[in-house]
Amino acid sequence: MKHTRLRWAAIAAVAALAIGAGLWWAQRPAVAYQTETVARADIEATVTAIGTLQPRRYVDVGAQVSGQVTRLRVEPGAQVAKGDLLVEIDPSVQRATVDAGRAQLAGLRAQLAEQQAQRRLAEQQLARQRQLSRDGATREEDVQTAEANLAMAAARIGHLSAQLDQIQATLKAD
Repeated sequence: MKHTRLRWAAIAAVAALAIGAGLWWAQRPAVAYQTETVARADIEATVTAIGTLQPRRYVDVGAQVSGQVTRLRVEPGAQVAKGDLLVEIDPSVQRATVDAGRAQLAGLRAQLAEQQAQRRLAEQQLARQRQLSRDGATREEDVQTAEANLAMAAARIGHLSAQLDQIQATLKAD
């Protein structure tokens, strides 16, 4: 009787396991397989990550003048070649600088013309003083003053000519 009881207990245990396995098998989620026809194609993958991008090479871009950007001619990331117009800068400040330089140049030219007239006058006065000195009708001090006036007029002309050259160079750069 003991053996029969053990036998029935073992059969009940196996039956319980079989029923449990059957219930588990019936309730598991159904696996759906997606199939595709074999073909050649590109594979695209998107990766989302946080980090810092480093370019392969850096290129410094600058302008010879400063000012307000009025128009941007390229989009970020666009490829550009040497000499391509990238931005337009408001030219009003540079235009005013050039106009001021031209006015300064005109003023210096007028001063130069005045100094050239002064030099001609100094040459004439020196010639007159030398003639008077030969005739004994003037002092040596007056001759020396006339010579100094001629030298000062020539020096002022040299100074104004240098200033003209400087303003012309600045205008060319502007």
